[in-house]
Amino acid sequence: GTMRHHHDWLFSMPEESIPILILHGIPTHHRHLFLTAEVLVTMRQALDSPHISPDDHLKFQGLDASAGAQLMEVLGSELEHRLPLDWPKNHGTVAALASQTSSHINDLKPELQEAQKAGEKKKKAKGKAKHGAKLEAV
Repeated sequence: GTMRHHHDWLFSMPEESIPILILHGIPTHHRHLFLTAEVLVTMRQALDSPHISPDDHLKFQGLDASAGAQLMEVLGSELEHRLPLDWPKNHGTVAALASQTSSHINDLKPELQEAQKAGEKKKKAKGKAKHGAKLEAV
């Protein structure tokens, strides 16, 4: 759990994940390179196999569904972002897993922007409904 201290009000951290925020802002090539290295090192450590290359299929290295889910939890904790647990099964190599993670990070949108867009769509829909009602009344 977290410890609460009377000095907590002096120091506050944003709700977003700092690693994801940084990875989202860097060029795609750099993000992919970092994520490939991150996934490769994590796989090598978890499977205790220093000879895994980015193109080796993880299923043949002894990675089953439950171990893959645990590995995604480890990667998610390192990136401070929850990742889908079935990705190792669907994307079987380190390179494919890194590429999928990079695409996922690239597609992330801030929650505030999504909420604002949803609010704007509702306003436009209400405006169209009111405009349609005015035309029918005339």
